[in-house]
Amino acid sequence: MLASLISAIAQAPVQSNHTILRNVVGYWLSFAVTAIRARPATEVFSNFALAGCGSLLVMYVFGIFHKINTDFLNPETSCALALWAEMPWPLHAIQGTVMDMLAIYGTFAVEGAIMLALIFPRTRYVGLVCGIAFHLLLGLSNYAAYLAFTTLTISLHVLFLSPSQLDRINRSPEMEMIRRNATRPIYLSVFLILLAGGAIAMARNNFTLANIYLLPMVLPLCYLILRYGARLPDDIMDNRGRTAYAIGAFATSLYFLSAIMPYMGLKTAQSINMFANLRLKQGVRNHLVFSDPPGPFTYLEDVAVITGSKNSTLLAGYQASGFAVVWYDLLAHMEDNPDVRVSFELNGTSYVDVGRADFSDEIASTLHHPWVRKWFHFQPVQLETPERCTL
Repeated sequence: MLASLISAIAQAPVQSNHTILRNVVGYWLSFAVTAIRARPATEVFSNFALAGCGSLLVMYVFGIFHKINTDFLNPETSCALALWAEMPWPLHAIQGTVMDMLAIYGTFAVEGAIMLALIFPRTRYVGLVCGIAFHLLLGLSNYAAYLAFTTLTISLHVLFLSPSQLDRINRSPEMEMIRRNATRPIYLSVFLILLAGGAIAMARNNFTLANIYLLPMVLPLCYLILRYGARLPDDIMDNRGRTAYAIGAFATSLYFLSAIMPYMGLKTAQSINMFANLRLKQGVRNHLVFSDPPGPFTYLEDVAVITGSKNSTLLAGYQASGFAVVWYDLLAHMEDNPDVRVSFELNGTSYVDVGRADFSDEIASTLHHPWVRKWFHFQPVQLETPERCTL
């Protein structure tokens, strides 16, 4: 728990959705409640299980909702096609108009079906296997490093299994065989080879190969769930107490709030909007439901276009990639890096070779406390219309 806490604080701010999910999923709160009440350590896990289930459903809700925009539905710019193009052969060789429509609209259909299957107890075991398979498929794309997010979603899907379902899986002959052989040298060697191979592939940015190394560990789990995880009439579906429901409701609500913030004109990073083509900056929305400019907050209205920088690899990267930056984030970057000098255009005004001292009043009146800024940040701004797929 301490290592995870240090990791999250040290790495913030980040734009990875799996990180914010890990942070709000509720296990820190569950750990604190269990420790204060001097309860058995097993309650740390049982009390955050519902938080994980709720957060996963929120992920599916916004995984669909954020994509209801003109640029995701456009085959010229859709992230669905960008991910498909980076699939290993022979998948990426399947091209054409029909495949384009399947990749785009199939995303809505598959994620929606998985979410509905997870909600209803009778179909839950099928839904979680389909959800795991769906994220394993996405992970095969070499477009980005999905592996950490993939393994997290596998863990969250498994939380939907009831105690009775888990008992049947654990008592199955196949699981007994795994337990008997897990410590044998040959099995340990295979496991270490898979682990080392995946790590080397990740270090070389071969994300497809890294996920292939994961398959032999996960596919047997899917088989066991399909064979032994169906709900039976006498199954005990829920034996959790009020603490688990309270932690679950709190974490799920917090994650929902984080995901809806972009439409309020607040932070856009860590809002489950990666690969969604969602545009909400400079008073412009491409969303088909929320078509008005973001509000009531105005953080997304002011966007700086970088024209030059010194002592900042971040700003230099934005300039080279053609990205702009939300004004709040640029102020925060100058505040945290006093040696940075930057040239940019903001609302029709050009600024040349300026730094923190030049904007001391704006920094004092605009920025929040550094602890707030750790979690309140924005994705880089694309200026293209329509918006092409990026992280």
